[in-house]
Amino acid sequence: MLARFSLFFNTLKYLKVRQIIWRIYYYLPLRWFFFPRLLDKEVKLLRCSPVISFITPIQSVVTVAPLVFRFLNEKRTLTSRADWHTAHPSKLWLYNLHYHSFLLENIPLEAKVAILNRWIKENPRPNGCGWDPYPLSLRIVNWVKFFITYPSCINEELIYSFLEQCESLFCQIEYHLLGNHLFENAKALVIAGLVLQGERAQKFLATGIQILEHELEEQIQADGAHFERSPMYHCIILEGALDLYHIILLFRQEGDKKILALKQLLAVKIQTMLSALEVLTHPDGEIAFFNDSTLGIAPRPVDLRGYAAKLGFSCSSSSTILENVGFIKLENSYFSIIIDGGNIGPSYIPGHAHAESLSFECSFLKERLFVNTGVSTYDTNEKRSYQRSTSAHNCVSFKGGQSTAEVWASFRVAKRPVVQQKGGLSKTRISLNLTKIPKLPKRFTHNREFILKNDQIHIQDTFYKAAKVFSSSKEDNLTKEIHYHLHPNWEINEVFEDGLIVTSLKSTAQVRISFYANTDITYEIKDYNYAAGFNYEVTSKKIIIYCSSLTHFCQSRVYIKP
Repeated sequence: MLARFSLFFNTLKYLKVRQIIWRIYYYLPLRWFFFPRLLDKEVKLLRCSPVISFITPIQSVVTVAPLVFRFLNEKRTLTSRADWHTAHPSKLWLYNLHYHSFLLENIPLEAKVAILNRWIKENPRPNGCGWDPYPLSLRIVNWVKFFITYPSCINEELIYSFLEQCESLFCQIEYHLLGNHLFENAKALVIAGLVLQGERAQKFLATGIQILEHELEEQIQADGAHFERSPMYHCIILEGALDLYHIILLFRQEGDKKILALKQLLAVKIQTMLSALEVLTHPDGEIAFFNDSTLGIAPRPVDLRGYAAKLGFSCSSSSTILENVGFIKLENSYFSIIIDGGNIGPSYIPGHAHAESLSFECSFLKERLFVNTGVSTYDTNEKRSYQRSTSAHNCVSFKGGQSTAEVWASFRVAKRPVVQQKGGLSKTRISLNLTKIPKLPKRFTHNREFILKNDQIHIQDTFYKAAKVFSSSKEDNLTKEIHYHLHPNWEINEVFEDGLIVTSLKSTAQVRISFYANTDITYEIKDYNYAAGFNYEVTSKKIIIYCSSLTHFCQSRVYIKP
């Protein structure tokens, strides 16, 4: 009971007061009191043609008759009204169903219109998760993109439903969640305000701009990284910013200083986000798997750069460190290594954070070599708990697999460690300290140093406690588990007492991985599941090094060289 109380206390203490107040408010039905009793059926929708095409999403419509969708690598058939809301698929799958990304896919126009008409008929407000604020936000934007691309399809029924959705979103802005959810809410309101005419449209626009001005400054750090520290969400937010900038260009209102100021702010943030994206991307062109990140959800970096270039943005970057969020990239002709040297954050919304402090991913000759596990589910279950744990990352865990942060449920974090950079940063060397690790001695420190040489990487882990003499107590005799996850494209060829040789399945590339320590160590090779997408896992190998010591100092090194 006491442990449960501690978990809740150490989670809630980081929240902002406004989050708690708004969470109570949304548990009550009062928000619908503010929904207009009568909507203006005479509302006008402005029309124009796109300057450039929007990013085409991953195909989700499998067949039209019967209507089959594929999201998150799972297919479902929609045969009845209840299928829009059935509990059988995950809530995330249902959310994707209600985003209406199919409106931008390469399927026949008549099929898109038919699905839209069916959705309107079978999803009256406010029934089902399709009327939750997050899917509402994404659907409103996708409808606007559809209206812009196919103006001949606009009719009174669609406009009325669109206005009803905008009003519903306006009544339940996610002030209790903040973060990327609030950004999506505000973006949708601004876009709705730009394409609609009338008093309500101006209210949407004013509220959306007011929120965005604050959120863009807070969420997009000075180094260009999104503050939730997920490469996947960085790409999602970047696409949203590009869409907003694009639609402002199409519907800009001459002389409106607030819209002009928002456009200028967006331009600055987009440019810095493009620069930061380079640090978060492997040489193969795909994002690194830090925190909640996997493939097949966000637009690919190459598509984002292409979209941005068409809108007039340059995509070159020489950045190697994102100081505000702590991601670092070291590169040479052989290796590219991306390091998580930042703290869990933001402190009040760590929902997409993992216990991965000091973790890294590494590519060799443009092929991913060491990777984090990634995510394959957002459901509250054992798999989700494992994928957020330290053991699922290229990290050090303690006491038989204990994580370095108290991650729990699907999106909760209680106690967190502190990461500090030790010394300066060069293009070939970085040293980081991890302190205040939950359930470990207060003055216990884990130092991890990355040294990049011409043809090899040294990863050195040092553990010590700031005390003159260690006792022989159980707390000092900590077992350290150092985890290294191989990408599925590599296989183990030879195993030695002090290391092993791995070979790429895609090329003839070969790498030797060696271990050294000043104390007795053992290691083993285990299978693990690499989450290459939601509900899509591939079996691969991981190396676990075990070391323990009764002394105040214990050191291990890993040498990686061709």
